[in-house]
Formats: sequence, structure tokens, C-alpha cells
Amino acid sequence: ALNPYYAAGAGSKDAPSKEILEELGSLDNGFAVLKAAIAILNRHYPGIIGKVFYLNSDMVFWGAFKIFSRWIADRGHIEFKFLGPHGWREEPISRLLDTFAPEQLFEEWGGTGPQLNGDEFLARAIERYENEAAAQELVAAS
Repeated sequence: ALNPYYAAGAGSKDAPSKEILEELGSLDNGFAVLKAAIAILNRHYPGIIGKVFYLNSDMVFWGAFKIFSRWIADRGHIEFKFLGPHGWREEPISRLLDTFAPEQLFEEWGGTGPQLNGDEFLARAIERYENEAAAQELVAAS
């Protein structure tokens, strides 16, 4: 069975429990999901994430993020960077090489790792996770 959380438009109505919604609030837009993800990371893995990079985002997202990020509670000490080829972005994508080894980055991001090939990477990742989940279900059932 396909994971329902991969579906476009998934949100609060698809949350696995009422308790999650009570704890994290609405999950119906990108900022709400970002806020929830940061809260979970800070709670369970404090200090593990120091930087978050947004690559090739559009100016509308960048502007909205700059305005609304003030309301993201428990951001911790996470530094957000917008990388890309246009002047309004903070730095070029090549700045990823200051943080990551070339083999850790996809070719499209200036590294020597595998290629993303657009959405094919996501399709491969979802297929892999679904296969792993199915294998775990088989082991649990036996």
C-alpha cells in the first residue's frame, strides 16, 4: 500500500493521530509543516541541525519565509540559507561545498554524487521506502 503522506494535498486531515495535531497544530501549509518539523527536531535531536539550505526557491517563498519565520517557535539555533543563481538569493549553490564533501552532493548541486534527474530521484526514494516497509511488514507477520 502507498504511504498516504506522499499524496499531494496531505495535511491535518491525514495526520496519524489527534494527539499530533493537538501538540503541533495545523499541518495544512508549508510553514506549519516546517514549524512542526523544527519543533520535532529540536525536541528529539537538540542541536543536531545547524543549517537548513533552500535551493532555487522562488522569490515569493523567500519573501514569505523572511516575514513569517519570526513566528516559527523553537527554531533553536538553526541558520537558514537561500542558495541559487539569482541576485536576491543569499549565496550561490556552490556554497554547499563549504559544508559538504563533493561526493555527498548531487551533481545538480555541484557535487560528484548521483544525479537527481528531476522527480525521478523522489520516485526512486519512495519506491525504496515502500519496499523496505513491505519487507518489515512481512518479517513482523511471520
